[in-house]
Amino acid sequence: MACYYSKDNLYKRIEEERKFLCAETNMYPLDLVALCKEKYKIEVAFVPFVTEGLQGMFIPQKDNATPNIIMLNKNRNEYEQNFSCAHEFIHFALHQNEHLTAFNFETVRKSQDSYLEWQANEGAAELLVPYKMFIPMLVNELEGLPFLTSLDCVKRKLAKFFHVTSSVIENRINSLKYEIYQYQNGVPLNEIEILSNSQLERRDIKILSLNELCEEEWNRGFRSFGS
Repeated sequence: MACYYSKDNLYKRIEEERKFLCAETNMYPLDLVALCKEKYKIEVAFVPFVTEGLQGMFIPQKDNATPNIIMLNKNRNEYEQNFSCAHEFIHFALHQNEHLTAFNFETVRKSQDSYLEWQANEGAAELLVPYKMFIPMLVNELEGLPFLTSLDCVKRKLAKFFHVTSSVIENRINSLKYEIYQYQNGVPLNEIEILSNSQLERRDIKILSLNELCEEEWNRGFRSFGS
């Protein structure tokens, strides 16, 4: 039976892991490879995967005599490996009772539960880029700057700060669009309601992410230029 979390409960679960990792604000950016080895005694191996698109794999221990293993694609860069390690760590922390022999970080296979993969991706993002740090930093960086030209620059700056790729930051902006909207409209950080995109749809809450707003603004400017 899969362990299903709402986005809000998933973030609370990640906060528990963060506290065990001693990952306070002044410890960021996180080196998940080092933390997995030090705190959980997980064996981390860098492997030249031949399967296209395979970024990482978690192999649970079979017994007390064998270690838990995270395998990472050695051909990926350091930031990609950091996120892949966080993804596989979430499988280790949350999904060991799912009775699967291995978890593969790539396009979800039929043998994998897409919801567990969502948890691993969203959980890894929250672990590496906590919303309580990320949202104020994002809003403060954008304040007073021309939105259309500054968003990409800010995404690159935050990606470097958190040791993740720009695509992780872009996905974070999309995933946290409602939370960012609340913060921009004066809701205190600790009172922000955490909702997934599917929950927003069920409540008929329509919010554009900053990425979508930027694209709309660019399209308006392009149409004006061409008219």
